[in-house]
Amino acid sequence: MMNISTYNKTEIGYSHINKEIVCQDYSLSHSAPDGSLFVGIVSDGHGGKTYCRSNIGSRFACETALEAIKGLSGLSELLKDRSAKVPVRKKTNQLSSDNDIENFEIILPSIKDIDPVFEHLFQYIYNEWVLKVETHWTEHPPTKEEADLLGNNEIVKAYGATLLAFVQSNDYWFGFQIGDGKCLACNKNDGWYEPILWDSECFLNITTSLCGSDAYKSFRYSFSGKGDFPLAIMLGTDGIDDSWGNRLAEYYTSILEDIENLGIEKAKTSLSESLPDLSKNGSGDDVSISWIIDTEKIATVLPILKSSNNKTENENLTIQNKQPEIHLKGPVEERKLDKEEFASKTNSHLEKKKERNEKAELSNEKGIFSSVEEKLNQSESSSNVSEKTESLGALNVDGINLIPESHNNKNTTRTLFSNKFFFLIIGIFLGVAFTMGANYLLNKECQKELTDQNSPAEDNSGGINSRINDCGMFILFY
Repeated sequence: MMNISTYNKTEIGYSHINKEIVCQDYSLSHSAPDGSLFVGIVSDGHGGKTYCRSNIGSRFACETALEAIKGLSGLSELLKDRSAKVPVRKKTNQLSSDNDIENFEIILPSIKDIDPVFEHLFQYIYNEWVLKVETHWTEHPPTKEEADLLGNNEIVKAYGATLLAFVQSNDYWFGFQIGDGKCLACNKNDGWYEPILWDSECFLNITTSLCGSDAYKSFRYSFSGKGDFPLAIMLGTDGIDDSWGNRLAEYYTSILEDIENLGIEKAKTSLSESLPDLSKNGSGDDVSISWIIDTEKIATVLPILKSSNNKTENENLTIQNKQPEIHLKGPVEERKLDKEEFASKTNSHLEKKKERNEKAELSNEKGIFSSVEEKLNQSESSSNVSEKTESLGALNVDGINLIPESHNNKNTTRTLFSNKFFFLIIGIFLGVAFTMGANYLLNKECQKELTDQNSPAEDNSGGINSRINDCGMFILFY
């Protein structure tokens, strides 16, 4: 018999405290009284100025998802002895390879009866979330500042948020996600792995979102009715994985060790007390965790997890201690990038990210898929993507800067120095040219006047020359 623990905790980010910004994360967990259903959910509200009510949007996302999950029925027979990892059905950046298309074609026939059920679930969550958002906006009219921040955007933009959930019953499990954040699962055979496929549209400061158009098409999900339940499921917003990087699995292993050594309640207290320091020394962002753990079987998997952790330590993987910052997130479809530009600017980042994941040995099956129909109509859809011109918070609308900030500062300094040197040369040239030209013309005019009058005349050219020289020096100095 399983002894399942569910838990969730959210802490405001260190940078949010310093800048007096509200916590934009939210999390929930649920255990049915009869032990038939266990749920973990986290959501990350976007940090851009447009998303001025994202803290409320993340709460609505978690609450709506839990309501929808608790209302599900009839999945046991449908999912029995079947499993799959399903990518998003909607793509905007068209980065998928031919292999991705082939894999999608292979998986699609096997889930034709299941996919409509999950699509309906995602549509329900999205529609209910939008309804809650619009009701809240009406019942709590925006301040002038909020209205100015939202501008001409749709109301839902103010509440933009991601959503990540995992569900376990006695007969099946499934997980789903829109946006970033990570879900890690572990078992005795594989150690830690990611049960939900990754989305190529979520990287750096970019993420898919509930506030995007037709957001239900941007969900990806996985499921299994084969009885292969993970021993532990850990869900975290990006404030967690941004803090730990490739050692995220090691961090979650330490939590399991605390549960085994201290007991579940003391482990919860220890985690709650440590999250503020994690944000301070790590990402600076809000941090949220939700888990579903079979506490009776932790001891059976810990030796395997520790062995994996030691291996990554020997590979010199270190914690990514980032400077506190606010992660400005927004729907990727608002970007104004065509396919070639997008691929060019993201290729380097995606390659490095792939290498890091391979080193961490998270049994990670990140899918970068797109629908077959959209791929075939790529030439038509790419023009639609380029028409999306709205801003992503404080991001550059015309593109993403993938160069580290320190490099940007060096390039900026170099550019400024070059500009100053250029204008200095131009200033010297103009100053000298003005002085010489003006003096030449004045002396010529005075010479002509003296010749015409054929008599002594008061020569004022000296005073004028002085003023001309002053003007020339002014130009030179400027």
